[in-house]
Amino acid sequence: MSPRRVFWLAFCVLASAMLLWAIGNAPMASPDEPAHVVKAAAVARGELGGVPDPGGPGSGSVRVPQLYAYSLAIPGCYAFQPDATAACIPPEPADPDASTTVSTWVIRNNPLYYAIVGLPTLLPSNPMNFYLMRAMSALLNALVLAWGFRALTEIRNSRLVALGVFAATTPMVLFLGSTVNSSALEISAALALWVSLLALLRSPDPAKLPVRMAGIAALAILLANSRGLSPLFLVVIAVTAVAASPWSGFMAVLRGRRSWPWLALTMIGSGAALGWIAHAGTLASGGTASTGISFLSGLKQSIRSTPGYVTSMIGQFGWLDTALPQWLYLLLVSAIAVPIVLALILGRRRRDALLVAGAGAMAVVLPVLIQAWQAKSVGLIWQGRYSLPLMVGFPLVAGFVAREGAVAVPAFRRRSVLVVPAIVLAVGHVGAYAYNLHRYIRGTSGSWFVPSAHDWNPPVPALVLLAAYAITMLSLVVLIDRATRRLEPSPEVVPATAAELQEATP
Repeated sequence: MSPRRVFWLAFCVLASAMLLWAIGNAPMASPDEPAHVVKAAAVARGELGGVPDPGGPGSGSVRVPQLYAYSLAIPGCYAFQPDATAACIPPEPADPDASTTVSTWVIRNNPLYYAIVGLPTLLPSNPMNFYLMRAMSALLNALVLAWGFRALTEIRNSRLVALGVFAATTPMVLFLGSTVNSSALEISAALALWVSLLALLRSPDPAKLPVRMAGIAALAILLANSRGLSPLFLVVIAVTAVAASPWSGFMAVLRGRRSWPWLALTMIGSGAALGWIAHAGTLASGGTASTGISFLSGLKQSIRSTPGYVTSMIGQFGWLDTALPQWLYLLLVSAIAVPIVLALILGRRRRDALLVAGAGAMAVVLPVLIQAWQAKSVGLIWQGRYSLPLMVGFPLVAGFVAREGAVAVPAFRRRSVLVVPAIVLAVGHVGAYAYNLHRYIRGTSGSWFVPSAHDWNPPVPALVLLAAYAITMLSLVVLIDRATRRLEPSPEVVPATAAELQEATP
């Protein structure tokens, strides 16, 4: 398959998956979604910062139509109550277009993402606009993630890299991508940037340099302008990708004049993000009062909470009140771990194992330190999704390391090493989708087969949604297999590293 074809097919499949999440998930049933909806409606009307509220971190007042203020009341009857269905949603306001003042606690966030997902709020006020906003977010995130899948066509022997990409695209990634939440763009851009940077540095090709750098620049700018900590994550991802790659590949990019305009554009876009953060006070606590939590206490609590963060990164839906059954977590982890284990087995050098372990340790340790540092001013507010921009790099680095040793594996086994775990991942995704759908239709403890008078009905019948999602996940497995099959070489033909590539070039 050509890179262009893979990109558009990946976009269609990923967009379908996220749109199905958007339809099957109850309105406002994701972390802080109402606050992000209000922010998007305000930004779409030119109100970027609102009136700051000195009593709350990041809070501020904006004027929006009553429909979007009403979004704050939607999840009140079922959030944090796993047995409550979404049928309890209160009726919409009598005059949804009437303007009103309302507070949102994400007012200081960068407006870029909200300017895009807020466009449907300019239509006549209708509850269907909430789904249209989710659709805008889903299409944007699918477009970004598709570029990461496209990168698979730019490298040879890419089956294990493809497995790393699929492993990084956890159910939580697709769930967040389907909601109105700037974390979604941060995670999608980070995942695609990890793949693109590692492909650029570990599988160099001068002919592809301009297109690759253009994509990397766009991803870096989107990442930097998504949330307050995003510029830090951008630096960490770039440094880690360079450290995990041959130095010759990095120097080739710096010396290539065709990459300079894109590097300059990245610096300008990142500078704009830093300017907004400084101007809006995105990372400020919002008050002078101390929480009384010391750095050491915050550090201890963050370490104790880390297993919960990891679980949340795989799949903890709703307002973090919809956890999956233990067997489903184990099923997903067993497949996600495959590229990591293979990297440790197939890595050619001792340094390879250190790279993989370092990528995983960084994704765990850095968030712990950040929360301990912020605990005194804002409390212990970290959630697993905040770590995902770093954690998605763990299976991706592992996939690239395992790729080098995979040339010693027979070709038919290389394919099975991709397809079998990918099918397990697809089954896990479908199970996660079904479990979340059931939670809002009948409640966590409700019957799976016996209807109830309190059932919530999504806009499309649940069985149709579930069947469509299963087909979508199967399509993703087929796409990954087809996209990497043509690039599967014989061991004698493919150089494994940049240095070997240079030696093999006449």
